[in-house]
Amino acid sequence: ADLDAIPPIPFDMNGRAFAHSPEYQLVIGNNFFVTDNWSVNAQIEAKDSFYFSDRHEVKSDHYAVLNWGLNYQQDNWQVNLFIRNVSDEEIETRGFGSFANDPRDLYVSKGPYYQFAAPRTFGISASVDIE
Repeated sequence: ADLDAIPPIPFDMNGRAFAHSPEYQLVIGNNFFVTDNWSVNAQIEAKDSFYFSDRHEVKSDHYAVLNWGLNYQQDNWQVNLFIRNVSDEEIETRGFGSFANDPRDLYVSKGPYYQFAAPRTFGISASVDIE
């Protein structure tokens, strides 16, 4: 192999974690039964910060979000009201280093750029078990 053909690495990655490899991730939750038919569900999701890519140094923030649900179940059917990301946290799911892509700025390098997870979301779901 021609070692001169290998492009230079823009920074030293020795000892650095791989991209999308947080130190911890957890999901913990519980269903609390109020009656035989009614239950409340609470869940916490958490993730440590992580590098978005091996090509740049952009990292996510660590986060913890609360999800909540109210469930009614009768025989073989159920209805669930839910809220995801109760406190409306801004969660970075993807990150991109600086690059020049806008002619309106005369292609001046800007960034980093981020893609975000869904904000607070409300919903209702229903299901029927068919035997």
